[in-house]
Amino acid sequence: MVRLVFVTIFSVLAGMNHADSQGMKSILDNEVNPGETLMEFDNRSKEIIGNYYIDDNWKKCNIELKSGILIKNQLVRYDLEYDLLEVKLADELKVIPLRKIKYYRIIDQGDSNLFQNCDSYSFEDGTPLSGICRVIAGGPCGAIVKYTYVVKEATYVPALDMGTQDEKIIHKEHIFLTKQGTIYKLPGKKKAFYSFFINPNSDIKSYMKQHHLKYKDPDDLAEILTFVNQNDRQ
Repeated sequence: MVRLVFVTIFSVLAGMNHADSQGMKSILDNEVNPGETLMEFDNRSKEIIGNYYIDDNWKKCNIELKSGILIKNQLVRYDLEYDLLEVKLADELKVIPLRKIKYYRIIDQGDSNLFQNCDSYSFEDGTPLSGICRVIAGGPCGAIVKYTYVVKEATYVPALDMGTQDEKIIHKEHIFLTKQGTIYKLPGKKKAFYSFFINPNSDIKSYMKQHHLKYKDPDDLAEILTFVNQNDRQ
């Protein structure tokens, strides 16, 4: 093992001397590498791009707790990392953990989105959904958007000076259809989406085509489900 190390070092130095013989500078040359520092690492602290809030803007909301208490006209924003609702008061910040929240509804001008505790929904096998979700449409046939995030790690390699130096928080939205509290994955194809609603009164395909609606778009989906639920009552 000692002999192998010696041979390796000898080979490297020989290569450097060969470079000098060809009129090239060695990396040990003080003009090229002052102080004979072979490698310099970038020790700057990494930054995180993005944040863990569904919306980092404060929104005026009404909040209903599971205890039945209704809290009105509060500025809030939801933290996905810790699953809690931040409430901004005049001189301090309060937090409400998800386990105590039934729902909160935005009452800002032009925005009335309803965010609900996901524990009121479950999959077909009975597994409960966790976290917070936005209710796209209610009624017998509804839909929700479940919010999650992933952290994309930094890939920077100082020795090669390649890759990204910062971590990035990427938000994801997952759309589910709902029926009586049970959630179903949004079908990937239109034909499967049409067949999800078994109701001869609802010609969903014609309605979507007439109004140029895309079922994978949350706003369009809300309009489609309103149509479906209205026809269910006929």
